[in-house]
Amino acid sequence: MKVKINALILGLTLAYAGIASGVDQNKIKKSEAEKVKINNGSKKNDAIKSWQTFFQPPPDTKTRNVLAKKLKEWDGSKDLNKLLNRARNLFTLGKFVDSEATYQEILRINPKHLDALLETGKLYIKKRELERTFDYLDQVYTIINKTDDTPKIFLIRYKYILALGLLARNENKKAHKILSNLVIADKNFTPAYSALAESYLRSEQLDAAEFITNRGIDRSDANSPELLNILGVIAQKRQYYQKARTYFNKALKVSPTYSPSLINRANQSIIKHEFQAAENDILKALLYQPDSIEAWVSLGILQKKTGRFDAAKSSFTKAINLNPESAFARYNLAVIMSDQFKRPNEALRLFHEVIQSRDFNTKLKNLAKIHIEGLRKHQLNQ
Repeated sequence: MKVKINALILGLTLAYAGIASGVDQNKIKKSEAEKVKINNGSKKNDAIKSWQTFFQPPPDTKTRNVLAKKLKEWDGSKDLNKLLNRARNLFTLGKFVDSEATYQEILRINPKHLDALLETGKLYIKKRELERTFDYLDQVYTIINKTDDTPKIFLIRYKYILALGLLARNENKKAHKILSNLVIADKNFTPAYSALAESYLRSEQLDAAEFITNRGIDRSDANSPELLNILGVIAQKRQYYQKARTYFNKALKVSPTYSPSLINRANQSIIKHEFQAAENDILKALLYQPDSIEAWVSLGILQKKTGRFDAAKSSFTKAINLNPESAFARYNLAVIMSDQFKRPNEALRLFHEVIQSRDFNTKLKNLAKIHIEGLRKHQLNQ
């Protein structure tokens, strides 16, 4: 039994730089991390300018190959600095599971390792595990609030990651204040423009998102793949598809390994039935970010469209294993279990899990309800 809904368009989630989907903030305790007050200093402060040391653009192919070689040559050292570099390299290469394991190894050796605590919190934003994110940020807060000599660059990183966490749980007002202060402190702080624009984009405030993105391009980096990708997403939401593709192409010309633009361009190709081009882009995205949930979902949808149903099921399952909170992956798996594999009971379970998820996408949940009603009517009529 098929419900006549365009699941393809719904399932093709637009890819961003890294802000996770929202969860119910009422289910998460108010974090102590939000209470810290940090003076970012003057615009001329060298520590503020050094944010570029920690917020690098996506690595090019040559740099990725160097990092991959270093990982292969790993000697199993227990030196904390070497372990930290390994965790960061794994994260950069999109190997989030291995990166998490390495950060946890650091914290077993030194539970108060500030860099590992903060960066593990950031990793859990990527994995949509926000309770754990704020647990780690609270630990960071407890440590830095007891000392007066925390480096300013660390405080900037902390405030930025705190803002990402707040955005991920839809506390936009608090996050916007933090990000705006970072931009005031350093008008070249590209990550803050990107995070601000993405937050407005997710709430469909396209004009505000476009204004902030263009301000970031004018003030900080005209060749930022993150900002160019956001302009592409804005154009796509306005149904200016050729303009969107132009921005995705520009982002990829600047950074050929930038996975969000590869995924977004692939999604456009799927809609246009350019399946080989779509597959090429998705496989590249997975090469650069093997744990990308968006890439696995897009691959599953492509495989479904081309009749490879077993492969599609595996791709959706992989996305769910990477992030059990992924309502999009669960929804698409439910559709294929209902329509192609004729397993209505399993599909019903998955659709119910979509409804019960902490994702804020009400449209997706409403469609899941429609599917449930259709499946139940079909069962009653048998």
